[in-house]
Amino acid sequence: MSIFDETLAAIEAPDADAARRAQVRLDSLTKPRGSLGYLEEIVRRYAAIRYDSAATFGRGALAVFVADHGVAAAGVSAYPQAVTVEMLRNLGAGGAAISVLARRFGYELIVTDVGVETDTSATPFKGVRYRRVANGTRNLLEGPAMSLAQARLAIDIGIETAREAAASGVTLLGIGEMGIANSTPAASILAAVTGIEPSRIAGRGTGVDDHALARKIEVIEAALRLHRGSLDDGLSLLAAIGGLEIAAMTGVCLGAVARRLPVVVERLYRDGCGCGRGEASPGYPRASDLQPSLGRGWPCAGPTSAGRPRDARSRPALGRRHRRRDRDERDRVRAGALPRDGDVRERGRLGEDRMSNAPDDGSANAPRRHDAVETAAPLDTAADTTAGLVEPQADSDGKAETDSDHGFDLARWLSQIRLATSFLTILPVGSAIAASPAEVAASFGWFPLVGFGLGLVLCAIDSALAPIFGNAMRAVLIVLILTALTGALHLDGLADTADALGAGRDRTRVLEILRDSRIGSFGAIALVFVIVLKAFALAGASGAPRYAAIYMAPGLGRWAMVALASGLEYLRPDGAGAAMLSRDRRRNLKIATLTAVIAIAPLMTLHALRAFVVAALVSLAMRSFYSRWVGGVTGDLIGAAGELVETAVLIAVTL
Repeated sequence: MSIFDETLAAIEAPDADAARRAQVRLDSLTKPRGSLGYLEEIVRRYAAIRYDSAATFGRGALAVFVADHGVAAAGVSAYPQAVTVEMLRNLGAGGAAISVLARRFGYELIVTDVGVETDTSATPFKGVRYRRVANGTRNLLEGPAMSLAQARLAIDIGIETAREAAASGVTLLGIGEMGIANSTPAASILAAVTGIEPSRIAGRGTGVDDHALARKIEVIEAALRLHRGSLDDGLSLLAAIGGLEIAAMTGVCLGAVARRLPVVVERLYRDGCGCGRGEASPGYPRASDLQPSLGRGWPCAGPTSAGRPRDARSRPALGRRHRRRDRDERDRVRAGALPRDGDVRERGRLGEDRMSNAPDDGSANAPRRHDAVETAAPLDTAADTTAGLVEPQADSDGKAETDSDHGFDLARWLSQIRLATSFLTILPVGSAIAASPAEVAASFGWFPLVGFGLGLVLCAIDSALAPIFGNAMRAVLIVLILTALTGALHLDGLADTADALGAGRDRTRVLEILRDSRIGSFGAIALVFVIVLKAFALAGASGAPRYAAIYMAPGLGRWAMVALASGLEYLRPDGAGAAMLSRDRRRNLKIATLTAVIAIAPLMTLHALRAFVVAALVSLAMRSFYSRWVGGVTGDLIGAAGELVETAVLIAVTL
């Protein structure tokens, strides 16, 4: 069964009982019944889709798909097609409005190139996933924009994106797009599905003049005539007059519904991808919810906005018409936050400089008119993912609290070291549960110090046992004591990583296995192999090399963990390592490296130099492997790398 058919088969109607119980819970709150208005409807719908009457919110994510359109050659946009690749760069680099807002409110931003005309995958942009189907679509005035196979592939990419998001703990997903001229195929799809005249759908987009608007309407009308034989079937319609990013968003909608993951769309434009899924999604909005009776400009106010009947199953969370320049403030209203000066500084500008030098504001726009259907920009609504359900937590100044804010503070450093010790060992130094995210993040840089401390303890134990046991027995005991002191924390990560390797390159399956607490056959083999290898390496060593190995291995293993995490995306923001890896990565790497250098410098031996070089090389190799395998790291993957580096150091020093 194909991923598409498998997804369709998994779609179920929303849970009406969960919605009812969610309303009962709302009515039990200390407020007048129904006083939260539409917010209560949002909660009911969220609960129904999630099959969760408590409407529990995990975390939000935004999936932005970027692609080009051959119809741009018809002069339907105010901007050249070259803007798309520059906006792709800007989105990934964090300069777009949506990038800033996602970062501010803690939402994951998934930027995917599904078909930009300029292929940059050979020298990939930072923060961009490459799932390219083609170098843009063909001109829909000259033939189908895509082949059926290309449309299906783009849909599958969207489905996989939704699956990966769900597997990583996302419970609310927003979708968006960027692509010069993409409002023309979107308007074409809506016109084809609803029967509404193109002249009542098409708008000025990013600011086209009257002549270009008239041309745009003509293009849509011509496309509908040319492809009239392909408009009765959803997939054929999408292939004929759609776009790669629209197809990918369609896939996200399908994949999300199949995984009980609510999707937030930005006004009616996204219904261009949503209408085609209606028959496959029982209980969800479909094309029949749209009525061919609306005024010019697609007004976004009132319960009949965008031509929907009053009993439609989805309507805008905010019914205020706005221009594109107003959108960021609208987004803040939805996110429950007021403007902050820092956001203005973080956002790029659209000026005379190339956007690669001066990032755009994320919407490919100067302050121009924006109609409700028209867009050539990514979803600039990080707050769409909140839908009034959750207000993200942030410090009062909107920034992560860092150690640099306080300068040298011995008490703070000691607290961070205590937290690191609490996390890495079973020693009774206090719990990290009550610590703030900033404090937990700052403690990560002190991991090597804890590791070298463990090394000193193990050296003392080995020395005390020397009169009683031989090298081999002491080696076994040292490995077992280290495992006990650390609660086998990283060995568990090693086992999960080994089991995940059995899933190959299926990223979704890999993440699912890493979340599974059970240990499979591959994991058991890896555990036995590493423990035996450590004991074997120590058994053959004595004297200074033995103590150097015992001392350095735990510390350099934990240094490698910090080094590895500093340069890779963390794939499980809901995981145990989320707070540690969400901020201060460079600071933590500096502290960890300085600690490691100071700790091994007194040895001043070839063994110390060899150990550090081996730790660095294995760490780099693991970083490269993880990047190619799953595109980032999790706590288990980091722990596995620490164990492998620890083992490699023991072998290198005792040879």
